Amino acid sequence: MNKKETIALYLRISEEDKRKQEGRNSRSIEGQRMLLTEYVRQHDGLRGRRMEEFIDDGYSGANFDRPGVRALLSGAKEGRIGCILVKDLSRFGRNYLEVGRYLEQIFPRLGIRFISINDHFDSFEGMGAAGSIEVGFRNILYAAYSAELSRKVRNVRRMKAGQGKFVTARPPYGYQKDISRRDRLLPRPQTAEVVRRIFSLYLEGMSQSAIAGLLNAEGIPSPAALDRKEGEGALKGWTPAAVSRILSDARYTGTAIYGKSRPVSIGSKKSEALPQEAWIRVPGAHEAIISQETFAAAAALRQMRRRR
Repeated sequence: MNKKETIALYLRISEEDKRKQEGRNSRSIEGQRMLLTEYVRQHDGLRGRRMEEFIDDGYSGANFDRPGVRALLSGAKEGRIGCILVKDLSRFGRNYLEVGRYLEQIFPRLGIRFISINDHFDSFEGMGAAGSIEVGFRNILYAAYSAELSRKVRNVRRMKAGQGKFVTARPPYGYQKDISRRDRLLPRPQTAEVVRRIFSLYLEGMSQSAIAGLLNAEGIPSPAALDRKEGEGALKGWTPAAVSRILSDARYTGTAIYGKSRPVSIGSKKSEALPQEAWIRVPGAHEAIISQETFAAAAALRQMRRRR
């Protein structure tokens, strides 16, 4: 079979979609898969052709920096794909300028057919030109919806953070999410003890480099090693920078901190640091691993060593 006969099924669901699901399957990956495969089965020009899936599970459509869509576009440019099938245009992307560029310029130049089921759009059957007012207006609506959704999510997170709730994905080293309340942190016994030991060793006069070397020698997994997924690169050990991050993190005193940085633009993976006066701080939000006095003593010692 000609490689160009391959139909690419692109499926995407964002974290916000997942939260809205609450057990429903309408927007889920499985729901999209069933819709796309059934569409292929019912259409003579598509039935029997090889299908290949490209999935972005938990990614925003505000930009094209997604592993699934990158693989899809790579396959398209290599000539492996003849048709791209999506549930609707917003699954492919919510940035109307980028979506329009692919529909109007790139895919036609590559000879690739693009089908959006819910939008009744088929680039090969004249169900509406990619540059038409209807499709363009739909893309603008998707972009506006994405921007508004991002603002709402950010505002809700700031409100919850102001109440001392934990609203980010990963808890800091030394903590774990409470199973009964996912917005609350609890000390993780094994790693919390490592945090206490790091502060103790530092106040006894050990340098950050020496502490990192000692933990590596004892085979204690570092934060990077615990975050590492199976089969993902070489095992990462403790570094002076990792020790420094723990010594400077006030969350170990029980203070919730949110808003250290923000995306440079809606949907962007890049972020910019914010000044400390802009951070949200809520003391006593969760159980402390170390005391305020210990943290202050370590901070004073770090400042004195920096001056030297």
